[in-house]
Amino acid sequence: PTAAPDNGDSGDQSQESSSQPVGVKAPSILKEQKFADLFEGMNAEQINKAEMSRASYINYNEGIEAAKSFAADNIEGGYIIDEQLSTKDALIFVKGNGRDRAGYDTPDDLVVAYRGTLEKEPVKDLVTNVERMGGIPNAADRDATAVERSIFAKYGRGPIDTTGHSKGGISAIQTSQKTGGRSVTFDPAYSGQQMIKGNLGGDGAEHVVLRTLTDPAEK
Repeated sequence: PTAAPDNGDSGDQSQESSSQPVGVKAPSILKEQKFADLFEGMNAEQINKAEMSRASYINYNEGIEAAKSFAADNIEGGYIIDEQLSTKDALIFVKGNGRDRAGYDTPDDLVVAYRGTLEKEPVKDLVTNVERMGGIPNAADRDATAVERSIFAKYGRGPIDTTGHSKGGISAIQTSQKTGGRSVTFDPAYSGQQMIKGNLGGDGAEHVVLRTLTDPAEK
C-alpha cells in the first residue's frame, strides 16, 4: 500500500509491522493527525480521498449523475465510479484494469467512499453511531458488509481501501480493518483506537485518521 503520510502529523500512534510467523496476522497500523483546518496541510492522497467522501454525500442527496460530474471535475488519478456496485450510501471508485485476484477482472485500484452523517436528517445517523459504540447490530454495518460481498463477487477477495467522513468514517475503518486494507478518514464519529480494538480480523490493515481540533467527536 501507499506509504502512510507524515505531513502535519502531531500525534503518530502507529505500530510498525514486521515479518510475521506463518499464520500470525500482522498488526494494524493507526496514525491520527490533527489539523486546525482540515484541508490545510493535507497531501494529494488525502485531498483526493476527501473529494471522494464529498462525492458520497452528493450521490446521496443529488444522485449518481451529479456525483459522477463532481468526481470528473475534482478527483485526480483517473478514477471512475462503478455504478453497478455503488449504492445510495457507498460509492465505489475504480481505476485501471488488471487480473490479479485469482483471474478476476480487477481494477488497479479500488476505493469505497461511505457517506457520513446527514445535516438535514441527522437523528437516524446519530442513533446508528450510538448503536455502533455500544456494539449493537445496525443497518449501516449490514450495508457495509453487503458492499464488501458485492466487491468480492465481482473482483475477487482482497484488501479493500476506503474513505469516509463522520458516520462514513466508521464504515470505512471497519471495512478496511476486516479486509486488511487502507482507510483514510475524516473526523470519524468516534476514535480510531475504539474502532480497531475489536476482533475484526484485518491482516496488516492501515488507518489514517484526520481530525480538526474543534471536532466534537475528538477524544
